[in-house]
Amino acid sequence: MAATSIAESLIQDLDGYAKAYCLNLDALTEAQRAESAGSVARTPYDFTYEVVVVNRRMAQRLRGEDPGPWTFQGFVTAPEDFKNLESAKAAIFSSMQEVAANVGDPARMIQTSEGPEPAIGVINFVIAHTSYHFGQLALLQSLGGDNVFHFPR
Repeated sequence: MAATSIAESLIQDLDGYAKAYCLNLDALTEAQRAESAGSVARTPYDFTYEVVVVNRRMAQRLRGEDPGPWTFQGFVTAPEDFKNLESAKAAIFSSMQEVAANVGDPARMIQTSEGPEPAIGVINFVIAHTSYHFGQLALLQSLGGDNVFHFPR
C-alpha cells in the first residue's frame, strides 16, 4: 500500500527494515549468529543487540524523554538471554515498532545529545544505523557462501 504522508512512509520504512533485518538473521546459521568472524569481530547477536538498544533510545527521544548517558564502554555486547534467534528477532521488531509508534510529526524538533534536530533526522538515523548492521549480516552470509538477496518483496 502506498504511503499517503511522510510519517506513513517512515513507518512503512521502519517496518520494512525490521522485516529485512530478521530475514537476514534467519539466513545465517546459528554458528554464524553466535560466533565472531575472524575471532575479533562482534557476533551478529552483539551488534543486533546494539541496534535494539539504539532504537529504544531513539524512541525515547521521539517521546521527548532523555534516555540518559550511554552506559556501554567500548562495543555493545549482548546478554546471554538475548543470544537466540527468536529473542533477537522479537527485540528487533519491538524496537522498530517502538520507533514507528513515536514518529508523529516528522518536522517537530527533538532534543538529542547533539542538540535539537527534526524528528525525521532521528528516524533516519535509526534506519541508517539498522542498515549499517543489516549490511554486516549480508556480508557474513556471503562469506559463508550465501549469494541470495534476503529482502522482503
